[in-house]
Amino acid sequence: MMKKNILIYAVLTGAAMIASAEVNEWIVSSDGNWTNAANWSDGIPTSDDTAKSLKSFTITLDSTAVAKEFWCRNSIGVSALDIRTGGSLTTSGDVNINILSGVKTYAGLLLNGGSLSARSLYIAAWANSQGDGFMTMNSGSVDLSASFSVGSKGGDKTEGVQGTATMNGGTFDVGDFTYIGGGEHAGDIGTFNMYGGVYTATNNEAYVSGWATNHLGDGVINIYGGEVTIGKTNKALNVGSQGDGDGVINVYGGKMTALGALTMDANMDAGTAALNLIGGEFWADGGVNAYNESSIHVEEGVLYWGGDITDAVSEITTLVNNGDITWIGGQTNMLTENWDASWTNTTIIDYGYWSNVNQSVLYVDANDVSNGFITMWACNLSPIVLPPVTDGATGIYNFGNLGGNGDGLWTTAVNWNLGTAPTAEDDVSHKWNDSYLIVATPVEASYIEIQHASTAKVAVVDGGSLTLSGDLDLSTKNGRLIVDGGAVSVGNIMKVGRFGVSDSHVELNSGSIEVGASTDVGGFAIGSEGTVTINGGTYTGSNGYFYIGRDVGSGTLNMNGGLLQLSTSGAFAPLAIGSKPGNGTVNLNDGTIVAKDVHLDWNNTDAGTATINLNGGLLQIEGGYGTALRMIDDAQMVFGKGVLQWKGDRVSDFATYLSGGFISWSGGLTNMLTESWDQSWTNGTSILYADYNDANLGYATVWAYDTAPPGGRSGYETFVVTHGLAEGPEGDDDNDGVSNLAEYGINGNPTNAADKGQMETVADGTYFIFTHARLVDDTNVVYRLVDAENLVFRASPHTNAWVSQSLGPVSGDYRMVTNNYNLTTDKLFIELEIEQQ
Repeated sequence: MMKKNILIYAVLTGAAMIASAEVNEWIVSSDGNWTNAANWSDGIPTSDDTAKSLKSFTITLDSTAVAKEFWCRNSIGVSALDIRTGGSLTTSGDVNINILSGVKTYAGLLLNGGSLSARSLYIAAWANSQGDGFMTMNSGSVDLSASFSVGSKGGDKTEGVQGTATMNGGTFDVGDFTYIGGGEHAGDIGTFNMYGGVYTATNNEAYVSGWATNHLGDGVINIYGGEVTIGKTNKALNVGSQGDGDGVINVYGGKMTALGALTMDANMDAGTAALNLIGGEFWADGGVNAYNESSIHVEEGVLYWGGDITDAVSEITTLVNNGDITWIGGQTNMLTENWDASWTNTTIIDYGYWSNVNQSVLYVDANDVSNGFITMWACNLSPIVLPPVTDGATGIYNFGNLGGNGDGLWTTAVNWNLGTAPTAEDDVSHKWNDSYLIVATPVEASYIEIQHASTAKVAVVDGGSLTLSGDLDLSTKNGRLIVDGGAVSVGNIMKVGRFGVSDSHVELNSGSIEVGASTDVGGFAIGSEGTVTINGGTYTGSNGYFYIGRDVGSGTLNMNGGLLQLSTSGAFAPLAIGSKPGNGTVNLNDGTIVAKDVHLDWNNTDAGTATINLNGGLLQIEGGYGTALRMIDDAQMVFGKGVLQWKGDRVSDFATYLSGGFISWSGGLTNMLTESWDQSWTNGTSILYADYNDANLGYATVWAYDTAPPGGRSGYETFVVTHGLAEGPEGDDDNDGVSNLAEYGINGNPTNAADKGQMETVADGTYFIFTHARLVDDTNVVYRLVDAENLVFRASPHTNAWVSQSLGPVSGDYRMVTNNYNLTTDKLFIELEIEQQ
């Protein structure tokens, strides 16, 4: 439910009194520097100004700046502030990264050597935030007198919030609470990633989700390095303490200290609390209170449990017996030989195509490892031993030796024909059978061939990495590369279905693939087919083409999420679709493709086709010239809900391709990216728009818009689309002091400050008459008149206390409503509230 107080009228004067904050808006009419007055609507912000940016642009700050508050967001690109070395921003109020969002928006804060001093910092964490907000701190300092919040609110918004804060270095000091996650809706999430630097918040409690009983959002802290110190002696670190959201702390490295107690899931709500010690150290100086649905998981990390440890071993035993403490793997060295308790387990990790059996021991010690603390750690009884490095290549290694033990691991010597596992200088072949070759640890080779009539498979799982100095070849027959959380680095060419009658696949579910030269999907033989499917993670092409349909073979790229990032500098590295007689198809369903150049059927008048289906997601062309997108012959770009973003003013170039028959569209988005487009074309109920510089600064943006989506639009949604509003219902696009929802309710124009809607007041000696426009058919909008005799204290307010009311005739979507009040007092303040339910 959204409610906005709009206007206050006083009978004594008969005039409306409207108060609005001093808002100074970023307009980018010159360079990108904060301290250039031409970049702001009212000059360089002062300490009395609320500075805001609605542009898809990164403001740079490399000198001293002040403001009362700062906030930013944009609905198609990222609106961000970058505080660089020599730069500092000081605000007496808050800094909000994503606020007042009527649609899903994006905002960011970067610290690259600069400093920020503010009251509170909110990263997609305000009551009316909607969409994504991030902070990336590489170096510099942040000093907050109050709180730090990440993805912790979101209000009554439909899109929810996703807030992410990442520290790679620098110092971050918080004077009050820390809130990570705990947004108001299921699906909201706040994440804090710590890679380096020092984060200190030692004056109050901290919450990882669960800071309010009616909140559903999740919170996550990931510690990879650096040092985090939080809470104080009597102020706990609360994880998933209340509400239905889940709170998680993952420690991969570095050190995290709770000066007070670690309190987990203190409330009986549906939310859970988890501490996962993958590596590093976690110190709970005030002890651990694990309630209800709490869990502690130990791998190579260490937990130091302080406070009153008299009964701690007994408490831990109960948690182990109840299954609330689990462990797998662990360290390969003992921290002490004098422990107080231990438990042994055997764990099976099942990926569906491979299972890993692990045996490990959980140890608990009091006082020996660290005096005054219980120390908890795991020890791995079945570690995977990496193969020894050889002095040179010793032949071709064939996986699947019939004498092997069948565990599928790269590192198991008897799985290979030469009796040892291959290393960096060796060539590898997996073609003897159709089994899975599992990479679960870091391994290296010179080259690998993956092919078999019944499909040979290589899977790189969590914790595994495959590094090749040469090619990865899924070639003559059928091969599959699956990446489930691991990392693949190919020094030369990735070949997917290149020769023979092959049907080969690359499937990136999570993790990463990096290719040093070209990627060839579909190759040099009729009938050869290659497919790359990206469901998540990042695929990076450092140099060379990314071919889809390399020659006479056919290729397909399915983007269902994640990022395909091709080189945008250096070597010529286009996304080349349908190069010769073979067919090339890209299905962009979600996620992002970034390339400097995109070629469809270019230099090819053969029978093959080249198609990009923009079903969703973003295709971003970074070449700022007309030939960055090339289409001839049978090339087709088909727009659905996807967006094309092309650097520079390329609207006329795009229009040329459209007139040439290379562009088609249907359906589309249900929200407009901007109302200031340059060209448009209509196909039934679908309109294709092309804009330069408004939807995304410095880019031509093309999208299809569905004028008749299934189920239709609400009245306010139509109002937003019609006027191209960037701010939310409680926002104020034209800065006239009247909210967007208010202008919808009283027939105003939210993009024209001179048109605030239809309202008037008259005092005729008998009545005080308040008249306003009201929507006729939108029953979701409720009008309420609240009056009081004291504006400051709002003593004894009354609601809809008029003595009579009359309705005027219907005019379009509105009619006028006249409300008559008796003049029984010399003071009467009336407030019109409009509420959207």
